Amino acid sequence: MAAFTCEHCGFVGEADGDGVATAACPHCGRDMARGGEAEPTEADLHLDDLIEERPFEQAVSTSGPYAAPGGSALDGPDLGPGLGRVDPDAVRPGFLDGGLGPNLGAGLATGLLLYFFGLAYAALVFCPEALADFYPAALGMVLVGTLVTGLAAALRSRFTFVIAGPGTAITAVLSTIALSIHHQMADSYDALSILATTVAAVGGTALVTGLAAFILARLRVGGLFRYMPVQILGGVQAGLGVVVLHAAYLCMTGNDFVLDGLQQVLTGSVAASRGDALWIASLAFGLGLLIIGLRRRSSYGLLAVVLAAVALWHAGPLVSPDSGLGSFAGGALGKSFGTDAMLALFSPGAVAHIQWSVLLRHDVHMATAALLGICLSLARVNGLELVGGEDADLNRELGSIGWPNIVSGLLGGMPGTISRTRSLRHFHAGGRGRLSTLTAILVCSGLLAASGRLLPLLPRFLPSGMLLFLGAALIKRWLIDTRRSRLRSDDYALLVLTFLATAIFGVIIGTGLGVGMTALVTVKRHAQSGAIRQLLSGSRFRSNVDRGARPLQVLRERGGMIFGVRLQGFLFQGAMHDLLRRVRERLEDWEEPALRYLLLDFRAVTGFGSSVETGFGKLWRLAAEHELTLVFTNLSFELGEQLAAMGCDFNDENSPHQVFMDMDYGMEWCENHVLAEAGLAPEDPGVGLPELLAQLLGDSRIAGVLLQLMPRVELEVGEYLFRKGDPSDAMYFVESGLVDIELPLAGGKLLRLKKTGAGTVVGEMGLYTQTPRSASIVAAGPCVLYKLSAERFRLIQAKAPTLGAAIHRMVVNILAGRVNDANAKVRDLTS
Repeated sequence: MAAFTCEHCGFVGEADGDGVATAACPHCGRDMARGGEAEPTEADLHLDDLIEERPFEQAVSTSGPYAAPGGSALDGPDLGPGLGRVDPDAVRPGFLDGGLGPNLGAGLATGLLLYFFGLAYAALVFCPEALADFYPAALGMVLVGTLVTGLAAALRSRFTFVIAGPGTAITAVLSTIALSIHHQMADSYDALSILATTVAAVGGTALVTGLAAFILARLRVGGLFRYMPVQILGGVQAGLGVVVLHAAYLCMTGNDFVLDGLQQVLTGSVAASRGDALWIASLAFGLGLLIIGLRRRSSYGLLAVVLAAVALWHAGPLVSPDSGLGSFAGGALGKSFGTDAMLALFSPGAVAHIQWSVLLRHDVHMATAALLGICLSLARVNGLELVGGEDADLNRELGSIGWPNIVSGLLGGMPGTISRTRSLRHFHAGGRGRLSTLTAILVCSGLLAASGRLLPLLPRFLPSGMLLFLGAALIKRWLIDTRRSRLRSDDYALLVLTFLATAIFGVIIGTGLGVGMTALVTVKRHAQSGAIRQLLSGSRFRSNVDRGARPLQVLRERGGMIFGVRLQGFLFQGAMHDLLRRVRERLEDWEEPALRYLLLDFRAVTGFGSSVETGFGKLWRLAAEHELTLVFTNLSFELGEQLAAMGCDFNDENSPHQVFMDMDYGMEWCENHVLAEAGLAPEDPGVGLPELLAQLLGDSRIAGVLLQLMPRVELEVGEYLFRKGDPSDAMYFVESGLVDIELPLAGGKLLRLKKTGAGTVVGEMGLYTQTPRSASIVAAGPCVLYKLSAERFRLIQAKAPTLGAAIHRMVVNILAGRVNDANAKVRDLTS
């Protein structure tokens, strides 16, 4: 038998003795005995004038070599300048946002209010009668802390209305330190040694706070605080509210709040210590602040109460010393505040009097105050973001209190933290620009510096009343308001437990318990969410490769040999244990095909702990025992190096383990091996194009005619069928080979959207939308396709409605199948 070659499709077959083919071409359906004309049984379709005998058309565009997508999937697409990231310094809030008048008014009101708070904080640190002689030094420490940390936050913070300086909670811790130092030194040291050691402890606390905040900011771990249930630390603040109330009682009575003191309060016999007038005035003043504070959100409300109380004191008949309501100048807390008192803090003689052994005994207290100050500052920034209208960079905010506290500590000043309540009151008073915040800090600092002249003009009940307000506000904020909010019941139970521990056992135990439980709750909830994001079976979840009917059937039957795991978050020993448990469960699932390929995707992994090497070692041994091939995708360079050090050589072609830049390529590699084990090559459709067209169109006779109407297109590897932006003028049937559907990105990068093989259709939407191509198609290897142009499709619809309707049904079925596949993939990803 002689051989013949089909003039249309190039098929080589056997001819009769005369060298003429007597049968139709088994590939394209042309009758070779009739010289390539269509079979007579199809003449009734009247398509003879559309069938052209002409050279095969080549690719629309053959320019440009094929190149693998550049860059790593870990880098992400290059979106070009200005996209995807906003420089936090690119848009700075204005200095005068909100207007000159409102900013100056809010700054003046907030500054005056901060001054009165400063008087209360100084009394809180040195509230007992025995420490009251140090009150001028306390005012100096408040001055330094307010000026340095307040100015730094005003200039550095992202929020223009933020107020920073000594806060109630951390100052309450300082008061316990000062009282403890006095108790240890009172019988053996002079007053200057006690003062120098106390100032060193306060400054040391600020220094430790600043160093810790600075280091955490440099390590860029501030964002981790967003994941901690910091409400639990509210129990510590509520417990410190009890400390503040205790200090207020000391200021009013001079006695410790023991059972005898409680009996005095309940029986009204406080007059035995200081007089009913001071007690009643302090209580009334504190209650007035609390009521107005609940009703008015701005600084003006509280300031009005303070100024009204001072005015009533000056106008009333209770200013005589006998009434117990004299000025600061008439009491121990009213020692004159002058330059000598401040300079004495920094003299060489004062430094020589510091008792370092006593100071070091309070290192835990100082560290506790620093930890508490940092945690509370970051928690308060979270509360300011809603008003500020943007997310803050917590590392930036840490830096804004880091180095200023270092400076304040070196100068003997109090540690400063960000205050949420005072910042919001300042905002509601009209403070929008940085001018308002700077005005507030400068006004407060100036008044503190002039306290020697101002104190005789202020009533003695002022600090004790403000302490009553501050302590009660802390307790109300965390024990009552949080109960009314949507706080989780378990979080509230931990808050109450922390409160009781702080109030009964002290701030160290309370803070340690609060921070410890916060960390445990965070770890528990992280573990509950798990490091395993999704579990995927290859029988349902597939790569973005369009395959013919036969390969798809094989993957449905044998795809379960592939087990995909999307990992997320931080990988540590517990996470690896969970991964191994899931893999073992899959190995023991007898309803699925035997597991051969384990695909691990690391796209959502943020990091890994030092113990992760042990977990991967166990995974390595498990893979060897069960002859599993490990496929890693989106692997970071750091983890890749660590795995290579464990013996995984990804550059070795004979290595049983593989690594790919994303999960789609890894899944395609696994599918190709599953198909190869079934005897199918990745580009093998399993049947010829006539059979495929007959399946798609539902009629073998029409399929043969359609094949005659389409010219043949051949592509070599790297040749483009069309590019993004080209006119949509045709659809193509892939007879053999593989093509990649790519999306060009900025920076010359390419994103592979899909790979399609023999027996599939590409570019079909071009026949309907008539819009430019939305992606490029390039040959991944030698390919043969058949082209149905839009013009020829219109002629088919006009002259052969039966064939046109069949093509419409085919496209609808193709699109419906893709939608079903997409839905199945979404279900797999969200289950």
